[in-house]
Amino acid sequence: MIGSIMLANHSYPTSIVVFRGNDTLVIAADSKETIGTMQGNLYSKGRCKIHYTSGVVYGFSGLVASEKTGFWPEEIARGVILKAGTVDVIAKRFVDASIGPLQKAIEQMQRDSPVLYDTKVRHRSFSAIFGKLESGHAKVSVIEFKEVGTGSKIILQPRITFDPGHITRVIIGNNKAGNRFLGTGNAIRDARRIIQIEIADSPGDVGGPVDEAILDARGFSWIPPYGSCGR
Repeated sequence: MIGSIMLANHSYPTSIVVFRGNDTLVIAADSKETIGTMQGNLYSKGRCKIHYTSGVVYGFSGLVASEKTGFWPEEIARGVILKAGTVDVIAKRFVDASIGPLQKAIEQMQRDSPVLYDTKVRHRSFSAIFGKLESGHAKVSVIEFKEVGTGSKIILQPRITFDPGHITRVIIGNNKAGNRFLGTGNAIRDARRIIQIEIADSPGDVGGPVDEAILDARGFSWIPPYGSCGR
């Protein structure tokens, strides 16, 4: 971490895309992370945004850490994944385990840095995506936390979108430009291209290098050219 001055480690908007085939998951992400301090300053660094634990690949967009309140979604995710279960069960457990800490983190950010809260977090608080192979078939679940209602009290409403059961692509975070890309039919090439489109469209928020990985019957592996993640 950056030390006691860090208010929140947030990478919104960020771009993470998952292509789900019948028996394959391809995930790609940018690697630019925006750090906000309690003084309201912003700076960036490179960070791996694709995670893998015990057969599950996952990623986050939004307020992805708060040192002051102890909100660490990666740790929460690892904890619920290690309890085993289907990807839908993991998503439900993650929502139950993270909604309280996330709300505290958002409320703290609102108090400490209202400008950053208004520009980076309000009404687009946090998203997560989980994917795994179940009996050889690729499955995904997407979680979105959004603020609802009006007034000073923050109310978070989680929504889980379960696997649609057919070949699909899912983008969380910054996805305005990427959604317009029709694709070529090659998941590995298209996933990387969508992130490159988002980088070109919003270079102040989304940045390279691009990281990409695949999960199939052979296991999990990184796809070159490599970025901020493993080899």
